[in-house]
Amino acid sequence: MKFLDCPRLSLITNSLDDTLFGDRRVRGQIEAYSCKLAGDDKHMLKEFKESASEEHLKIHFVPAVAPTESGGQRLMVNLMSAMNASFPEQDFSKLTPDTFAVASVERVARFSNEKLATLYSNDPGVLSDMWAAIDEVIALRECKVLVFNPDNPEMHPYAGALWNFAFFFYNPKLHRLLLFGCGAWSSASPRITGDGYGSLSDDDEVEMY
Repeated sequence: MKFLDCPRLSLITNSLDDTLFGDRRVRGQIEAYSCKLAGDDKHMLKEFKESASEEHLKIHFVPAVAPTESGGQRLMVNLMSAMNASFPEQDFSKLTPDTFAVASVERVARFSNEKLATLYSNDPGVLSDMWAAIDEVIALRECKVLVFNPDNPEMHPYAGALWNFAFFFYNPKLHRLLLFGCGAWSSASPRITGDGYGSLSDDDEVEMY
């Protein structure tokens, strides 16, 4: 897959890059990728085909996200590749479909807005601009949404955070995948360097569909 250079998304990511908001230190990113498989992705797809059962894919992705077995396999490889590219300090090459849950655009938008609104209380227009930038790149109405939801919280790219999320917006028509991830720590915590983040508490779980 290929990283897509989107200046508006880069500006938002920069504003969330280990930034202090009052008593919170935040790290987040919004990154878009094309879903055309490259050399390493093709090798990962081959390995995934050998390990994933058709029934396993049907349970988690069909028909909600990927209508065919091959579509589900390619989507899994794209998800793993995007996570490896966005969080190079970890290896997500062995994930299984049950690590992700299907949600709605409305639900994840509401959840993330509730978390981020407290950070941008002095400039609420930032959130509207953020979603407009995301929509411009990924066309939200055409997207399926997947939530990274590992059983082991230490697997989460924002492990140890007071709250976090990692949402994937997949547009099969555009052949694009967009990651929107964020985590918040106490401002007294050490500066974030990229090797330890957190998982949502049970009270904060996103409702899955």
